[in-house]
Amino acid sequence: MQEQLSVRVRETVVVARALVGWLRGRLPGRVQQMGDRALSAVAARWPMLGALLDSVVASEPGDAQAARSPVARVPVPAARPVPLGVSMQELLLQLERAGDWQERVRAATSLADSPHEAALRGLVRALRDPNADVAVAVVEALACRRQEQANAALLEVVRNPEGYFHPVARVAAIAALVNSSERAELGPVFAAVHDVSAEVSVAAIAAIAARAPEQIDSLVQVLSDDSGFFAPTVRLAAARALERTQALSRATAEQGLVREQDLQVRSVLDRVLRSSPAL
Repeated sequence: MQEQLSVRVRETVVVARALVGWLRGRLPGRVQQMGDRALSAVAARWPMLGALLDSVVASEPGDAQAARSPVARVPVPAARPVPLGVSMQELLLQLERAGDWQERVRAATSLADSPHEAALRGLVRALRDPNADVAVAVVEALACRRQEQANAALLEVVRNPEGYFHPVARVAAIAALVNSSERAELGPVFAAVHDVSAEVSVAAIAAIAARAPEQIDSLVQVLSDDSGFFAPTVRLAAARALERTQALSRATAEQGLVREQDLQVRSVLDRVLRSSPAL
């Protein structure tokens, strides 16, 4: 009796494994997602990102939602002069507890130039503010400090191991690191090309085009990938980066045109062909 039961258990396990394998085969592949927030604010201050985006983001389906989003619609307020007598402790308290997100933004901006370690620690904690605009203001405040601990915190935002940080904050962190970090520290930034957030991926492509010419050829893999993972915005940004850096060969462009279906990417490939002398 026990032997028969053992046989039945083994048979059940075999069937269950086969069923799991079949279900896995039918699951859709992992694909990038475009967030509910345009990249225009960061792109306006980062020429390379702006050049790669051009009008692409405006054509994304998600932008209709972005236009209705309070986060996307309300501009980040400029910092007001700190009133005389306002201490660093009061600014830290405002950054942590103010109910108005604009007040928290102003506190973060005002703390950017503070030389005190307590200000640095407060800004690092505030990276986890639930409001994306506050997080972006904190990222920019940390970028002003150009300190190792600040850069380490910004790299953690880019890595996003817990999936907490908003894509816009991560894009701002990439822009800040590209401008302030040593080339050797930017590995996680370049690796973010494969991030599931299309916005972050585009920013990583801009970072490679700006700071890592030796890695520009890796963007050809983004164009040739046929898994469906990369969003159209990301593929077009990769094509534009390759075009701007003159890293897309005539042969690669010709091969790409044979199978490329995206009209905007085809336009880039066609420009490369027209500007490259035939052999």
